[in-house]
Amino acid sequence: MLIIALSPHIATDMPYAVYILPGLSSWFYAKEILSKSIVLPRHFLPFMRGYGYHPILLSCGIALSSLPTLLIWSAITCIAAAVSGLSLTGYYLIPYLLLANFLNAVTQSFTTVALAPLFPRLTSAGLRMMLLLLFWTSPIIYPAANLHGMGLFLARLNPLYYLCESMRGLTSGHIPSLTHTAMYFGFMLAMILADLILVKLVHQRALAQFEK
Repeated sequence: MLIIALSPHIATDMPYAVYILPGLSSWFYAKEILSKSIVLPRHFLPFMRGYGYHPILLSCGIALSSLPTLLIWSAITCIAAAVSGLSLTGYYLIPYLLLANFLNAVTQSFTTVALAPLFPRLTSAGLRMMLLLLFWTSPIIYPAANLHGMGLFLARLNPLYYLCESMRGLTSGHIPSLTHTAMYFGFMLAMILADLILVKLVHQRALAQFEK
């Protein structure tokens, strides 16, 4: 209902359904990643610890297992664009977009896997809040140009902000700027480094509590 109410008031150069599908592709992928990263650590982390595997391998597995979701929604986006008469001028961006989404998936999953043992009773509530925050601070149903001040600041802290804008390049052919790309990948790598430090410092002790 909200999307129907908003759509007449958002000026875009393409049908509104096609406009929101690229961002939804990344969001549905991230949603599945976070949901699995809340549930699976309890079952797999003790096993992985026993065999000496690093937790980041679990995050890579989660990202790979959820990849069909991204591919299916991306295909729906391409089909909707074709049916609407839009040419996929940004088809050459597909490898970059898959890599960017996959790196975001691994990073968000690893962050969740690292934090889940620390807050075992808050994970479900935290997941719902995180999904809402990711959705409303991402330019999925509205243009990023509508954001100003604090709203723009909060949105730029959200990796999906960059992914949504990049995913729309499929139909617009807009190439992400070098600054845009450097900021995104730099942020992802910094998050992974922070998670590695967190795992090394407190993860083993937290896992003992998490297994109880």
